Amino acid sequence: MEIRGSALNNLAEIKEDIKRKRISSYDISGANMDFITINPEEKKELCSIEGAGIIKHFERIERARALIICPKPLIEMWEDYNETFDLNARVLSMSLLRKNGGKGVETILDQRKYRDRNFVLIDESHNFRHHSSQRYEVLNTYLLKGMKKVCLLTATPRNKDAWSFDS
Repeated sequence: MEIRGSALNNLAEIKEDIKRKRISSYDISGANMDFITINPEEKKELCSIEGAGIIKHFERIERARALIICPKPLIEMWEDYNETFDLNARVLSMSLLRKNGGKGVETILDQRKYRDRNFVLIDESHNFRHHSSQRYEVLNTYLLKGMKKVCLLTATPRNKDAWSFDS
C-alpha cells in the first residue's frame, strides 16, 4: 500500500514543532535539563495533577481500569468526575472495606466488578495508616492479589511526624 503524500507518511517521526503535554519526560540522564534543584529546607511543587487527571493518564496510556476508594462524603464528587472525564472507574466508599462473616473471609473487593481493577486510587489515604485496622487488612489483601498500580492522595500529610506514613 502506497502512502506517500498522505498524512500517514511521516506519522512515526518526531516532529520538531510539537510540544507534548506531559509534566516530565523519562530522561534519567538529565541531558534534556528536565529537572530542578531543590536546596535543603526549600519546598517546591514538582507538579500538580488533579486525581481525575492521574486516572485519565493511566486509563489512556496503559488502559488502566481504575478503582477509586474514598470516604463516603467524596463518593458523589468522584462519580461526577468519573462520568465527566469518562474514567472507566469504579468508585467505592472506604467504609465498605470490611470482612463479611461466614465461611472464609470475603470482602466487597472480592466481587466481580472490583476484581479486574488494575489501578487503585485511594483518596484521603491517611485513613489507612493503622496496620491493625480491618479496613487496612482488607485493602492490603486486595492489593496483594495481581499486579495493581496504586496512587495515594491526601491533604493530611502527617499526624504526628513523618513516620505516620511508614506503612
